[in-house]
Amino acid sequence: MVVPLASVARHARLFAPPAEDRLALVMRELWVDRIALGSVAFLVGLAWFLAAHGAFAAGAAFGPALFVTYELAVPKPPMDELWRRVQRAARKVARVHKARAVVFGHTHKPEGVWENGVFYGNTGSWSPAYKDLECREPLSDARPLVWLRSEGGALSGGLVTWRAGSFEGAAAEG
Repeated sequence: MVVPLASVARHARLFAPPAEDRLALVMRELWVDRIALGSVAFLVGLAWFLAAHGAFAAGAAFGPALFVTYELAVPKPPMDELWRRVQRAARKVARVHKARAVVFGHTHKPEGVWENGVFYGNTGSWSPAYKDLECREPLSDARPLVWLRSEGGALSGGLVTWRAGSFEGAAAEG
């Protein structure tokens, strides 16, 4: 199949820079920024408290105040906002390529929906998730997956669940 150069160019404009190109975001996600700032704030506050006398000892609160200010000024995007970005990207990919289905994965939120004859799916994650820190109580014994079929040019299927050796979930028509 030959893809028109214009479609390739439109698709290339959809690319987001990789996480390693945005080190501040990676540090924020892994809490490296907050651990470093919190440690510095604690040490500065402790040093100030030990060195200052009288009313100047109240300046020890500057470190923790700096930490709280940073946390409020640089909020971490909620997971729902990140999920909405993934959904928007899927719809852009479908428009660029006139696709009948766009499937992403590993967002930890399974979803499958048909819109205007196009299936947008996300498998979530096959990694088990647990209710407890000891990993003894799984959230679910099921694994979501996308199962699509093309019969006679018609696309059907959608998000189904694999549980106890069989598929569950109704297949939708596109």
